[in-house]
Amino acid sequence: MYPVKHTSFAVISLIVLAAFSAQSAYAVSKQTPQSEAAAPCAVLEKFGGPVRLLDATRTDVVDPAYNVGIACNGWVSIDGDGWALIRHANGYEFHLGSGSFMQIRELKDAKAPAEHVVLYQGSLFARVHTSNGELRVATANGRAKIASGSLVVTFSQVEEETQVIAVEKETRFENRFEPSRKIAVRAGEASTLGFRTGRVLPTAPRAISIASMRDKLHELGLEEKDYQIAIRSVRERQERKSVALNEASPKKGRSIASLRKSKNASYERHPSRGLAADNAVRNAMIKRVVGGEPEGSKILFPDITTRTPSSVGIQVRSIESRAGYQATATEKHEELEKKKLIEELSNMHPDL
Repeated sequence: MYPVKHTSFAVISLIVLAAFSAQSAYAVSKQTPQSEAAAPCAVLEKFGGPVRLLDATRTDVVDPAYNVGIACNGWVSIDGDGWALIRHANGYEFHLGSGSFMQIRELKDAKAPAEHVVLYQGSLFARVHTSNGELRVATANGRAKIASGSLVVTFSQVEEETQVIAVEKETRFENRFEPSRKIAVRAGEASTLGFRTGRVLPTAPRAISIASMRDKLHELGLEEKDYQIAIRSVRERQERKSVALNEASPKKGRSIASLRKSKNASYERHPSRGLAADNAVRNAMIKRVVGGEPEGSKILFPDITTRTPSSVGIQVRSIESRAGYQATATEKHEELEKKKLIEELSNMHPDL
């Protein structure tokens, strides 16, 4: 009898422990998603049109609503003519335009990438305050960094091209695969990076037109205040360019009338510096273009290499040869100019 009682007690104890373990595991599995959902990486403040929120695996779709949380490593998809205003946990403000697809990265893990958001398609407007810290926006080939101010980032999968426009203050733009060389983009300027053109570095920043800027801002659903700030930044950059051009423009050249009155007037656009200098230029061109090969020099200068004679005949009828004709002062002046032109033409080297 005693062995039977001992066995029954052991079986009952095992059943109780198994039930307790199952309840504990169930409780843990239920609490884990709640703890993750309690700390989203961003919040969808406003939106318009078709907007979809996806989890990190892009298998679950969350219905969009005002002030709904976006999970870390989650995705935001804007279809059609939709737009979205997103507030990051660090305080960054994002405006996503139509046709955009973006992922919000989690940077708590040391192995996580160094970007806060990754724009895979479409356009993004971002504003950063000094207290928020540096914002890093990445695309498939580029990365933009801004410590304070605002910028516009666009990426086209068809063209494989990233464009960064600095709206307020300075933005640093780089190739995400070659971060050693950074391009500083100032307010009102734009820079692009496309691998199809064979460029490894972004293009030199250039002023963007107001018409092009309006088209990009129209897709982002910006408020009137942000829209006017962006337009004013572009206009101020164009004004700086106009002032720089006016200051750097050379003085106006002499008019044709002043050349006629000058005794040392010349019709030569590139006057010769002498036979020795001309030969030096010719030899340098032969060396640079054809590597100093004799056969190549024959192609560049056939008259010189073959020593074929070249002659020019000019026949001019002078006013003075006309019998009984009294030339005016203007005609006499033109006659002198003709003689000077003929003399310069006759002195030209036949090999050049």
